[in-house]
Amino acid sequence: PFTITVAAGGLQFPGGILPNATAGSNYSYDFRASGGQQPITYSFAALESLPVYGFHLSPSGRLSGIPTMAGTFGVSIVATDASGISVTSRFTLVVQRPNFIITNT
Repeated sequence: PFTITVAAGGLQFPGGILPNATAGSNYSYDFRASGGQQPITYSFAALESLPVYGFHLSPSGRLSGIPTMAGTFGVSIVATDASGISVTSRFTLVVQRPNFIITNT
């Protein structure tokens, strides 16, 4: 005889569009996967360029930094639960140019 154990609520980590950032300004966003076995850790997928543009991703899922360049960036984030199950999701981040107000004095 043998026993089969089925884990309820597998790891879910849907991709999507992140809140906009502004070049030269602080940015912070917390990724949150659901299901799976806690704790869940987060990392950039291989060869992602987002860190080059002023961002850091903590193992707890906080994307933060001061973006150095405006543009639209795609980034893949890997969520890994305590049992080693990983889900990779794609996100889009728009970094806007800063608003400058020019006045004559």
